[in-house]
Amino acid sequence: MDIGGGIGWVGGVKGTFTSLSSVPWLRACICGRCVVALVLGAAVLRAAETGAPKLPAFIPVSWFPATSQALRADGVATDRLVLAKEGQAPGLDDQVTFLVEEIAKGRARQWAMVLKYNTLKPNERALRTSPLSMYASTGVRVDFPPSPVVGMAIHVFGPYERNGPSPAAKSIWSGAFINPEFMGLGFDQSAVLFRRLVAYKDRHQETGGGGYSLGFRSNPFPEADVQKNRIALAKFGITPGEYRAFAGFVPALINFFVVGSQTPGVRERILDVVDVPWLSLVMHGGKLDDVDFEILGGFEKGRASDWGLPDGQDVYYIGLRGLIYGKPAVLVRLAVTRPRVPLFNCAGIVGLAAVRPDGKGPLVTIRAMASRPAANLATR
Repeated sequence: MDIGGGIGWVGGVKGTFTSLSSVPWLRACICGRCVVALVLGAAVLRAAETGAPKLPAFIPVSWFPATSQALRADGVATDRLVLAKEGQAPGLDDQVTFLVEEIAKGRARQWAMVLKYNTLKPNERALRTSPLSMYASTGVRVDFPPSPVVGMAIHVFGPYERNGPSPAAKSIWSGAFINPEFMGLGFDQSAVLFRRLVAYKDRHQETGGGGYSLGFRSNPFPEADVQKNRIALAKFGITPGEYRAFAGFVPALINFFVVGSQTPGVRERILDVVDVPWLSLVMHGGKLDDVDFEILGGFEKGRASDWGLPDGQDVYYIGLRGLIYGKPAVLVRLAVTRPRVPLFNCAGIVGLAAVRPDGKGPLVTIRAMASRPAANLATR
């Protein structure tokens, strides 16, 4: 790609891009121990239960006049999610336009983030992702072999305010290498699996004794836990494809956040809503190598029309709690759909709301507002 600077790792890819040193929790997910788990039985987490964390709500958002004007002046699509035909492969210049809004102390600011499938330079075409193995709490191992990378150009506009552009408003290009398999797996298959597991639990009124969990992490689970979970989850008949989709959940999420972390303006919004436990960080010598994601139920099915999507393009909501050294650091609600081109660029994420667990600080909302497959760019 013709953008970026510095040397580092993105999702297991060595290449050229902006440093991630200012986003330590992302580095931990990429390079250190990372866990994602759906806890069932007595320990299932639900937003409606007493004491369970309250997930951030999706709030209505629309372009500020200044944001819309800047995008139109640059020829960027601002309305309508246009999707390619089913089965169409990602192509050069596929693009998705996101509205990024931060509300803090009653003040709202906006950025626009355009993700565009980009070309690779000749010397970048030989780049490959690092192999990755993920281990399920049932003992299943899922391997992701090395694969070619793809380039994602990132164009950010902002910030803008309701009454006009901020003096700091800029138009900035950056970019990242991403793993196409993770982006293509998306999150919708995992959401369907989660719904099936929780529905079974509710239907059979399972209360359990200590619970059981379906989780993935980058190192094997203790054998005693594997045996308990394998027996308890055998009745669900989880398929190899479902295991693979769930194993790719965190890597896909990381790839999406990595894209945002490459971008001045958006990167700071991510940091604003992460409550980093600095004391724990200091006690561990400045290393951040213990990051967990808890998946919070109940995995509601949304309406495609609420997100500007066509009928049949199912939308699901997924709640996440990020923990750093066991301490809650961020609460996230995702709206996800099948990563049909060009939503491949964002792994099928069409909405995100994030807050700190203590409710202090800003509310950050990210929403897909427009998309164009390469063949339809002329229709904007």
